[in-house]
Amino acid sequence: MVYWRRWCVEICHTDKRHNCRSNIEKLNTNANLERTGGIEALNYHYPIDESWSKEEIIDVVNFFRLVEDAYEKQVHRNELLFMYNRFKKIVPSKSEEKRIFKSFEEASGYSSYQTVKKAREGMDDVIKMKKSSRK
Repeated sequence: MVYWRRWCVEICHTDKRHNCRSNIEKLNTNANLERTGGIEALNYHYPIDESWSKEEIIDVVNFFRLVEDAYEKQVHRNELLFMYNRFKKIVPSKSEEKRIFKSFEEASGYSSYQTVKKAREGMDDVIKMKKSSRK
Protein backbone atom coordinates (compact mmCIF):
# COMPACT_ATOMS: atom_id res chain seq x y z
CA MET A 1 0.00 0.00 0.00
CA VAL A 2 1.35 3.38 -0.96
CA TYR A 3 -0.10 6.79 -0.37
CA TRP A 4 -0.82 9.43 -2.95
CA ARG A 5 -0.18 12.75 -1.28
CA ARG A 6 -2.94 15.30 -1.54
CA TRP A 7 -0.80 18.35 -2.05
CA CYS A 8 -1.70 21.94 -2.49
CA VAL A 9 -2.21 22.82 -6.13
CA GLU A 10 -2.92 26.45 -5.41
CA ILE A 11 0.56 27.34 -6.66
CA CYS A 12 -0.07 25.38 -9.84
CA HIS A 13 -3.39 27.11 -10.27
CA THR A 14 -2.03 30.63 -9.81
CA ASP A 15 1.46 30.33 -11.30
CA LYS A 16 1.42 28.84 -14.81
CA ARG A 17 5.24 28.77 -14.96
CA HIS A 18 5.32 25.71 -12.71
CA ASN A 19 4.64 22.41 -14.43
CA CYS A 20 3.32 20.61 -11.35
CA ARG A 21 -0.16 20.43 -12.87
CA SER A 22 1.07 17.58 -15.07
CA ASN A 23 1.39 15.40 -11.97
CA ILE A 24 -2.32 15.77 -11.39
CA GLU A 25 -3.18 15.06 -15.00
CA LYS A 26 -1.35 11.74 -14.79
CA LEU A 27 -4.22 10.46 -12.68
CA ASN A 28 -6.91 12.19 -14.75
CA THR A 29 -8.27 14.08 -11.75
CA ASN A 30 -9.06 17.26 -13.65
CA ALA A 31 -12.77 16.72 -13.05
CA ASN A 32 -12.15 16.88 -9.31
CA LEU A 33 -10.06 20.03 -9.68
CA GLU A 34 -12.76 21.68 -11.75
CA ARG A 35 -15.29 20.75 -9.08
CA THR A 36 -13.18 22.43 -6.39
CA GLY A 37 -12.04 25.36 -8.49
CA GLY A 38 -8.52 23.94 -8.80
CA ILE A 39 -7.56 24.67 -5.20
CA GLU A 40 -6.91 22.01 -2.61
CA ALA A 41 -4.98 22.36 0.61
CA LEU A 42 -5.25 19.17 2.64
CA ASN A 43 -2.41 17.61 4.52
CA TYR A 44 -3.11 13.89 4.47
CA HIS A 45 -2.87 10.94 2.11
CA TYR A 46 -5.26 8.60 0.35
CA PRO A 47 -4.59 4.89 0.82
CA ILE A 48 -3.65 3.62 -2.64
CA ASP A 49 -2.46 0.16 -3.67
CA GLU A 50 0.31 0.32 -6.27
CA SER A 51 -1.12 -2.74 -8.03
CA TRP A 52 -4.34 -0.87 -8.95
CA SER A 53 -4.82 0.43 -12.47
CA LYS A 54 -5.11 4.15 -13.14
CA GLU A 55 -8.90 3.81 -13.45
CA GLU A 56 -9.10 1.94 -10.14
CA ILE A 57 -7.02 4.61 -8.40
CA ILE A 58 -9.34 7.28 -9.78
CA ASP A 59 -12.40 5.39 -8.54
CA VAL A 60 -10.95 4.91 -5.06
CA VAL A 61 -9.86 8.54 -4.82
CA ASN A 62 -13.30 9.69 -5.98
CA PHE A 63 -14.95 7.49 -3.35
CA PHE A 64 -12.80 9.02 -0.59
CA ARG A 65 -13.48 12.50 -2.00
CA LEU A 66 -17.19 11.84 -1.55
CA VAL A 67 -16.59 10.73 2.04
CA GLU A 68 -14.70 13.99 2.60
CA ASP A 69 -17.50 15.98 0.99
CA ALA A 70 -20.05 14.26 3.23
CA TYR A 71 -18.23 15.79 6.20
CA GLU A 72 -17.17 19.11 4.68
CA LYS A 73 -20.30 19.85 2.63
CA GLN A 74 -22.88 17.26 1.67
CA VAL A 75 -23.19 14.53 -0.96
CA HIS A 76 -25.96 12.82 -2.85
CA ARG A 77 -26.73 9.47 -1.30
CA ASN A 78 -26.97 7.63 -4.63
CA GLU A 79 -23.63 9.01 -5.84
CA LEU A 80 -21.91 7.89 -2.65
CA LEU A 81 -23.43 4.40 -2.84
CA PHE A 82 -22.51 4.12 -6.53
CA MET A 83 -18.85 4.99 -5.82
CA TYR A 84 -18.81 2.64 -2.82
CA ASN A 85 -19.94 -0.17 -5.12
CA ARG A 86 -17.10 0.73 -7.49
CA PHE A 87 -14.71 0.71 -4.51
CA LYS A 88 -15.97 -2.78 -3.53
CA LYS A 89 -15.22 -4.11 -7.01
CA ILE A 90 -11.63 -2.96 -6.52
CA VAL A 91 -11.41 -4.03 -2.87
CA PRO A 92 -13.75 -7.03 -2.47
CA SER A 93 -12.16 -8.29 0.76
CA LYS A 94 -13.89 -7.05 3.91
CA SER A 95 -10.64 -7.21 5.90
CA GLU A 96 -8.82 -5.15 3.26
CA GLU A 97 -11.69 -2.66 3.21
CA LYS A 98 -11.47 -2.29 7.00
CA ARG A 99 -7.72 -1.76 6.83
CA ILE A 100 -8.05 0.89 4.10
CA PHE A 101 -10.95 2.62 5.89
CA LYS A 102 -8.96 2.66 9.15
CA SER A 103 -5.93 4.12 7.41
CA PHE A 104 -8.04 6.83 5.79
CA GLU A 105 -9.83 7.66 9.06
CA GLU A 106 -6.57 7.90 10.99
CA ALA A 107 -5.20 10.33 8.41
CA SER A 108 -8.32 12.41 7.79
CA GLY A 109 -10.60 11.95 10.78
CA TYR A 110 -13.43 10.95 8.42
CA SER A 111 -15.16 7.59 8.85
CA SER A 112 -15.88 5.90 5.54
CA TYR A 113 -17.71 3.14 7.38
CA GLN A 114 -20.10 5.52 9.17
CA THR A 115 -20.67 7.48 5.96
CA VAL A 116 -21.58 4.38 3.95
CA LYS A 117 -23.70 3.08 6.85
CA LYS A 118 -25.66 6.34 6.98
CA ALA A 119 -26.16 6.28 3.20
CA ARG A 120 -27.40 2.67 3.28
CA GLU A 121 -29.75 3.15 6.22
CA GLY A 122 -31.05 6.60 5.37
CA MET A 123 -33.75 7.62 2.99
CA ASP A 124 -32.63 11.23 2.52
CA ASP A 125 -31.30 12.18 -0.91
CA VAL A 126 -28.40 14.06 0.70
CA ILE A 127 -25.87 12.83 3.26
CA LYS A 128 -24.24 15.27 5.70
CA MET A 129 -21.87 13.89 8.32
CA LYS A 130 -20.66 15.48 11.54
CA LYS A 131 -17.05 14.99 12.53
CA SER A 132 -16.74 13.14 15.81
CA SER A 133 -14.69 14.53 18.66
CA ARG A 134 -12.94 11.22 19.38
CA LYS A 135 -9.48 12.55 18.53
